[in-house]
Formats: sequence, structure tokens, C-alpha cells
Amino acid sequence: MTPTTALPTEITMSAQDLDLTYTALCNALASVGEAQAQSFLAMLSLSLIAHSPSTARVLTLIAQAETQCLGQ
Repeated sequence: MTPTTALPTEITMSAQDLDLTYTALCNALASVGEAQAQSFLAMLSLSLIAHSPSTARVLTLIAQAETQCLGQ
């Protein structure tokens, strides 16, 4: 997997902000534990979707993540 397929094509955060938010995500996942990780990610995803201004962009990102998880 290359970075161009792993990341959205339009990154609006700085590298420092991406690092900060990714670290916070990792810490939160560690805090809630493996048993609650799926629920946490679902709640976070729905919140982020609700705050997105573009349905088309969200659908594209969902399709990209699905493709990557299926190894295609």
C-alpha cells in the first residue's frame, strides 16, 4: 500500500496536527480497550461523518478504507 492510496487526496491538516490527532486516537483506543474499540471507532466515525461538509467525500473515503481492508 502506498501513501497515495492510504491517505485522502486532499489533506487539510499539517503534519504536526495529523500526528497530534493520530496520537490522541491511539491513546483513546488504548484507554477504552480492545473490547470497546469497535464501538469507539463507530461512534467516532459517525461523529466525523456528521461534521463533514461533503457526502461524496465521505463515501469516497469509506470505499477507500474498505478496499484497503480487503487488500484490493
